[in-house]
Amino acid sequence: MNRRLAYAVLLGLGLLGWAAPAAARYQDPTLRFSLELPPGWTARARPPGAPADNTVRLRPPRRTDRDRGQVRVDVWPGPVLKPAALARHLADIGSDDDAAVLARRPASARQPIHWTEYRIGMYGADGEWRIERRLEGVQALPGQTWHIRCTAAESEFRHYRYLLEGICLSFVPPKR
Repeated sequence: MNRRLAYAVLLGLGLLGWAAPAAARYQDPTLRFSLELPPGWTARARPPGAPADNTVRLRPPRRTDRDRGQVRVDVWPGPVLKPAALARHLADIGSDDDAAVLARRPASARQPIHWTEYRIGMYGADGEWRIERRLEGVQALPGQTWHIRCTAAESEFRHYRYLLEGICLSFVPPKR
């Protein structure tokens, strides 16, 4: 009898849609951008090794995701880029010596961010060679350009791809 009750409970939970907690909208207090983050993620302003002085780094709560998965999201504003400078900047993303561009998606009316997916190799702080996969987005607005970089270790990227894409694609710049 207890076994039947256990099966009924499991079936009921399955029918109700056992799901992870929903993402919450993160609003950065200083830079005023927002995006959807899974529960437990933390923000850190000006982290070491950041791509710009005013970068905000968003990190998952689990240490294995941060250390082994190298999962992080960096967001930073930049200066306004004229069309020719913007085109050069977009072409330069992923063009480092140890990088390989995997895909480019131009901005559209539906998705106003230019996306580049690339793989890059670099030495870590511990001296070991690491390969990261990055989704890097650039959104050019009147008065400012926004950069979003979602990163995970190449070996772990397939586990984090949809999570990172969801976070990156939910980016909303500050209202002027």
